[in-house]
Amino acid sequence: MDIEVSAQIGLQASIDGLAEQMRKANDRAQNALDHAPSWVQVRGQGTTSAAGVTVFSCGGPSIGRVWQMRSLAVGGTGLAKGTVRIYVAATQPSSSSIQIVGARTTTTFATAPLRTNLYSTGQLMLAAREQLWVVVVTATPTKVVSVDGMAEDFDFAAYRGVWAL
Repeated sequence: MDIEVSAQIGLQASIDGLAEQMRKANDRAQNALDHAPSWVQVRGQGTTSAAGVTVFSCGGPSIGRVWQMRSLAVGGTGLAKGTVRIYVAATQPSSSSIQIVGARTTTTFATAPLRTNLYSTGQLMLAAREQLWVVVVTATPTKVVSVDGMAEDFDFAAYRGVWAL
């Protein structure tokens, strides 16, 4: 009789433990769905000056959010060509052609084809209050330069919980 009661208690404890593990797994899966990233289109454009320079912003994430850039395409109208530096900063960077400190990426472009950069996880991140700045130097004067891209938009707390392990 004692053996039966002991076996039933042990079996019930095992069932309760498995049920708790399943509940936690379901909670984690639901949390991941609730905080899944959304896709954001990133765009900006500027017209180069007579010196072939322009600086413009492509925006940034709102408070409590993080952007993880995945792609950026750079190009210009007409016979535009030049060098583009991408910065992540809260304030506008200098357009000085000698200031390359802090540039996250640099690329050159011509009208055909567009120059496209693809980014891996964690390679080009923007936190709240930061913006994606584009500085065009040594470009064809008075031409429109455009940037178009995609970013994953995360809830910062959920992002930190996943990636800060």
